[in-house]
Amino acid sequence: MTEIMKTCCPKIEQASPLHQTAFYKYLFNQFVPLSDSVFLRNEDEESRQWPLRFKHEVTKSVIAISTDLSCRLYAHNQDDVDESKGEDEFYLCKQWQQSKNFLYLVNQDDAGLSNVFLILKNFNFLSTISTLINDTKLASRHFLRIFHDLGFTLLNWNEEMKARNDSIPTEWKLTKKDNMPKMSAEIEEKHKRTELLFRIVGTKETLKTKIKMELWGMEFMSDEKKEPEMIIENRKDGEFRHYVLTYDNILKMIAIYLRIRSNTPIILMGETGCGKTSLIKCLAKVADISLQAVDVHGGFGREDLRNIVKRCVDKWESDEKKNERDREQWIFLDEINTSPDIGWLNELVCNHTLDGVKIPEGIKIIAACNPYRQRKLSDGEDDGQLVNDELSKYVYRVYPLCETMKEYVWSFGRLSDSDEQQYIAEMTNQVQSEISDELHEDFEKLKSKILEKITITQNFLRTCLKDKIIVSLRDVSRCLKIFEWLMKQHCDELNNEKESPWIDRGLNIAIGLCYYFRLNSEKRQKLSEKLSSADIVFSKLLEQEVDKLCKSFAIPPGVALNQGLKENLFILFMSIMTTTPIVLVGKPGTSKTLSFQIVRNNLHQDKMEFEKRLKKNSLPFAVKPIHTVAFQCTRNSKPQGIKERWDQTMRHSENSQIKPILLLDEIGLAEHSKHSPLKVLHQLLENPKISFVGISNWPLDAAKMNRVIMHQIPPMTTEELKNTALEMLKHYQKNVNSYQGELINGWLEKEIENAIKVYERVINTQAFKSMNKKDFLEPVISIL
Repeated sequence: MTEIMKTCCPKIEQASPLHQTAFYKYLFNQFVPLSDSVFLRNEDEESRQWPLRFKHEVTKSVIAISTDLSCRLYAHNQDDVDESKGEDEFYLCKQWQQSKNFLYLVNQDDAGLSNVFLILKNFNFLSTISTLINDTKLASRHFLRIFHDLGFTLLNWNEEMKARNDSIPTEWKLTKKDNMPKMSAEIEEKHKRTELLFRIVGTKETLKTKIKMELWGMEFMSDEKKEPEMIIENRKDGEFRHYVLTYDNILKMIAIYLRIRSNTPIILMGETGCGKTSLIKCLAKVADISLQAVDVHGGFGREDLRNIVKRCVDKWESDEKKNERDREQWIFLDEINTSPDIGWLNELVCNHTLDGVKIPEGIKIIAACNPYRQRKLSDGEDDGQLVNDELSKYVYRVYPLCETMKEYVWSFGRLSDSDEQQYIAEMTNQVQSEISDELHEDFEKLKSKILEKITITQNFLRTCLKDKIIVSLRDVSRCLKIFEWLMKQHCDELNNEKESPWIDRGLNIAIGLCYYFRLNSEKRQKLSEKLSSADIVFSKLLEQEVDKLCKSFAIPPGVALNQGLKENLFILFMSIMTTTPIVLVGKPGTSKTLSFQIVRNNLHQDKMEFEKRLKKNSLPFAVKPIHTVAFQCTRNSKPQGIKERWDQTMRHSENSQIKPILLLDEIGLAEHSKHSPLKVLHQLLENPKISFVGISNWPLDAAKMNRVIMHQIPPMTTEELKNTALEMLKHYQKNVNSYQGELINGWLEKEIENAIKVYERVINTQAFKSMNKKDFLEPVISIL
């Protein structure tokens, strides 16, 4: 055996025993059905007509793929504490795309053999054979003639993708739902790709129509396949209706499924929001396999996992289906390295045992994790919060993987730019289908601008933010969600001819909320330059919208409406109204709590007056009174406490007349709790039914910040400090008699100016780096 390995696959001969075992498992899984294939047997005339070279190519290809799937794909330098740099591509996608050889896979369908010629970019379908070819020029005329004789339909993926990319900015085929063709080219392509996956994973023919309907919805089904009972049972849109089945996604699904079939452990490592969870869920749906998704977090204990595994085992044992494949279940452990019990979870994932007891082969374990990587702080960034908490030094609050786990890690990679554009286009189409008919014409004209602006902003933030906040499609989703809400507020009053069209204004507001306000002043200016035109400055337009909304708020006496407070009010209002999670981040004294109190007072106690002021400022938004459920976070907070408050707020959402809000004050302290209470928010914040507001003195880890809008509150300028102090002075003068006020007025102003000079002199020195606005206002208050 050693000699065979040296000759046929030297790479495996040098691999570890773990990878050698995985290699042989995959070969066994592939060669058994291959031996029954009509293309490879020599028992009859039909099989003997296939050339010997073809049979050799199939065998060599299966060995090559087995090597790719089995060898360690995670190149980690043990001297480097970082597990990933966050820039890796999915190894197999890159490997297979660069291959110039045919790669043959065995399908799992009932027909027996299936070959997938994987040189990318062409889809071919024929009973048991499915083919993907990168470039038909790489295939000999002889093989192309065989494909033609067998009835293959060759679609050039390169040309198709070029046409798709060229058409995205200018040609948008999906318009109103009522006007959509029954089977557009795009829908037809989605059908073909789904059929390819069905063939590879072995989905039963009788289930395909039902699964397609659950995946993509009724509009993706041809009329002849819409059976009456199915229409009644599946009125809602498909769960993955707007999931873009890109070629990279298909290759990832193929690779993951093949590894599952060979019973090799799977651990997907990738940045937050890169699509790990959605891809596994879509794959399970395509394969018609029951999936138990588990959100692991710091408060997730051993007993919780034991109960989950026990339920799956009981269900598997009680299932009366004779076919092992039909009884199969998957357990997906998401964010597995957030638990301090990582060594115990290693047993489940890598050894397929729990507490030393073997788990049935029919229950497959899939795990996903975020990389253990140190944060990169820019010059001047305050890192004082990192001193007492070791995990705060890392991008994600996770624990390093066990060495055994690292042997099975696949770096998931990120979406390519073209794939991301497809997603943005699909998500924009969804918004168009939801807005009123009045705006369809204007929306159609501005589609290319919407895609262009969001794409520019995504790329800019991904470049300038590095590790501090990972940019993903969640940001696009939030941006378009806010944009859709603003479009639904459309009325004649908002279409002021002197200003930009409401669609333009709505897009600027949405981009500002989701991208612009998370940046510091310098980066805001650079982003504004990228989004501005010759005669329109993006930052100025956004500032006008902020000022207009802030005029509608009743501001308490003695409060100066500085830039930070105005932005807080604007962002809080928009986030609460659109049910978009928001975290305000700023040093003490940046009006975080004050701004929430102002919003709460205006939207609760004076709601009717607030609506009148909105209308007066040409913002006739329909608002609901808010009801706040508050939770004070500490370093000892527990997951149960936060979950109880969330459930309490959810109960208030049953009243459609109010807008319930969960407020987590000092949320940054809870992140430092040994109980990891904030991990419970990961799933809750995905599609929340309630508004969520967090207040923190510093940014949270990337996994949380990727699920919320963040406002990085800008520091106050000298002028704003002075105005704030003078506003306090005016309020003070109203409470003393006028004679005294005149006597001390000049003296107080001079004292305030002196206090500002001292504050500015010491604020940037190392000894006073922790000073903040409150340290300036305290002496001012004492003077008054």
